[in-house]
Amino acid sequence: QYRSLKHRAEIVLVDSKNPFGNGFALPRGVLREPVRNLGRADYVLITKCDGSDNSELKAEIRRLNPRAEIVECAHRAGLEVGAFFIVCYPGETDETVLDTLRFASSLPLDYVGLTMPYPLPGTALLERMGGRLTRDWRPQEALLVNHTLTYEGDFSAAKMRFALYKGRVQSEMRRRLGRLAPPALALFEKPTDALFRLLK
Repeated sequence: QYRSLKHRAEIVLVDSKNPFGNGFALPRGVLREPVRNLGRADYVLITKCDGSDNSELKAEIRRLNPRAEIVECAHRAGLEVGAFFIVCYPGETDETVLDTLRFASSLPLDYVGLTMPYPLPGTALLERMGGRLTRDWRPQEALLVNHTLTYEGDFSAAKMRFALYKGRVQSEMRRRLGRLAPPALALFEKPTDALFRLLK
């Protein structure tokens, strides 16, 4: 999601039960990007496969992208699918953070992990933050949540934590509400997006 980082691979998840939603991107539909952008993908993971024939879906994906590797993911095998996102990275804006949260909660995942960035030793982020560090990262100090701001960033610790909780709630709503999720998420996202923008 962080556009200036060099990408090694473009991975797209396609829900076998509702592959392209209503064909529209957010906020009108569930797609993060237009379907035509599938042509950029290196890997396409077809999720929620249950042994049904996905040949038509695979043919449509192949039409849009003749080179991507297509992988069918079987939830019935007992595997849970999750993804992890870092939000409020230095240089991000309110809108890019909200876009990431919408994207993360739109995916057909069993688990979504969200965290704030940590400039750990040996990382490019540590070098980038330079003299803006305020303390070392000491995860053992966190009693309830393991999210401690360790540098002077563009977002306050409170704003970052709000983004993390907002993203978790949105993901859980999507996972638990199924087809009822889009209208419920619309009601939840509008006021919480506004509140996120107001926080410093």
